[in-house]
Amino acid sequence: INNIVSKIFNEISKPYYIDGEVIELKFSSGLHVFSIIDNADEVMRKANLALKRAKSSKDKIIFYNILIDNELQEKSTKERDLREAFHNRELKIFLQPICKYDKTIVGAEALLRWVKKDGSVLPPIEFIQLLEENGMIVSVGEEILRQVCEVLSENNELKFIDINVSPVQLRDEKMAERFFNIVSSYEIDPFKKIKIDRSFVFRLPNDRKSIKLLEAIYNIAKAFQLEAIPEGVENEKQLEILSMIGYKLFQGFFFGKPIPTYEFLKRLTKE
Repeated sequence: INNIVSKIFNEISKPYYIDGEVIELKFSSGLHVFSIIDNADEVMRKANLALKRAKSSKDKIIFYNILIDNELQEKSTKERDLREAFHNRELKIFLQPICKYDKTIVGAEALLRWVKKDGSVLPPIEFIQLLEENGMIVSVGEEILRQVCEVLSENNELKFIDINVSPVQLRDEKMAERFFNIVSSYEIDPFKKIKIDRSFVFRLPNDRKSIKLLEAIYNIAKAFQLEAIPEGVENEKQLEILSMIGYKLFQGFFFGKPIPTYEFLKRLTKE
């Protein structure tokens, strides 16, 4: 069967010449080998599962197997659990400190965690993609903003909290309006800052190109009267270089890891 399908693919994948233009088409194939006693609906279901996998795979010819079904079931169960977790407020923000050179905390970044009923904590890499695929990220993102606003409105010592936004949220036409309404309802001023991804920082202190890039970003931000905050500061040498460039605020494991909100506020109170 695979040999036959491969031959078909070789033929239909050849360039087509239409009105003087070369058209190249790409194909995917999902296959299921079944016996005469199999139910027709089940055969089509399994063939469609194989086709869906083929469309998202480098291998454009996929045969159905039980693992595909198991993965689908696992994904379905996880999605159900995520919906329950959202309604039970198990999706919570952890806070990672943003500090001055002397480690004084002035702000934080909010990072999403799934705190399960048994006390276990799942990082976003375990579930963010699923939230984006099923559209829940829009509601979850607004819930994150509400939690952040609650913390800010109750703690004057904390000047600001950064949040991360998914591209899926940015495609929502009413996102800005809803975010503005949430922030306004807590009477919180919006801040203007730029976060610099850790990929620009982790090569320090040895990479001259990274230093030049960080200098350029700092100068651009300064020109627009924006404060830039580098992420991923993990050692004193990196801190020294960033400080010499002109940066005033920093984030990274050198200053602290993401921790539950109550622990963060306890640390803030002690300091």
